[in-house]
Amino acid sequence: MTKKETPGQVSAMLVQAFEKLVHHGDLKVITEDVSPDPWLLWLLYTVLCEKMPQVRAQGITLAASCVEAGGDIHEQVSLQDRLSDEEKRERQLYVLAGDYCSALYYEALAAVNAFDMIALFGCTLQQIYEQKMTSYMNETVSFDTRLAQVRDVRSLLTREILKQVGQEAYEGLFVDYILLSAMLKEESAIHTHAHTPLRLALAQERSLDVQAAVWHETKIAICTRLRTYAHAFPQFMPAIIAMVAICEKELH
Repeated sequence: MTKKETPGQVSAMLVQAFEKLVHHGDLKVITEDVSPDPWLLWLLYTVLCEKMPQVRAQGITLAASCVEAGGDIHEQVSLQDRLSDEEKRERQLYVLAGDYCSALYYEALAAVNAFDMIALFGCTLQQIYEQKMTSYMNETVSFDTRLAQVRDVRSLLTREILKQVGQEAYEGLFVDYILLSAMLKEESAIHTHAHTPLRLALAQERSLDVQAAVWHETKIAICTRLRTYAHAFPQFMPAIIAMVAICEKELH
């Protein structure tokens, strides 16, 4: 990747590299699109390039995207108790596909000799699974509590990577970007049996006429913070503007 390439071109190449890594054809058959957010890829890659060679930055970025994609596949697993044999088989396939995708982080790191990051990924994945289990076991938490849980779990690996490479200054940007992305993914999954923890928490706590307003206000607050980051870190403006534009389109 050269300095002449635009952010859009770099993000597109990162997505292509991800799709080449996740080459198992059945993933496309038994799951929805598992491709990661191209702008999130670009954000992490660009931040890492400030501290390391491009090849290593790409490997770590792809490894993180495999973990993210695996988590997204797991979120598509139906949590209904009463399932037909076919639905049970489908649920098992989703779990296996998520596990397969997440485990590819090792291949991505090994390909660029980033063996020093393998322990960090392994330990963080264990923490993510533990936090998810604790979260799923408690179904009666408030929306604000669930929002914090989703934020912390989904951003944990990225935060640990930033800490490891000395780029904690960008943590807030990534946390808000990832949280807003999680909310948009729940909106896309609203008509499926996928796990939507934020929507469920909101439905338990608020009346139907209030739910939409709370959801709307939460997204507006995150977008406002992202705009602040766009001014603080103008080099990342393309990704931030793209995410805010998607959010604002959904709000209208």
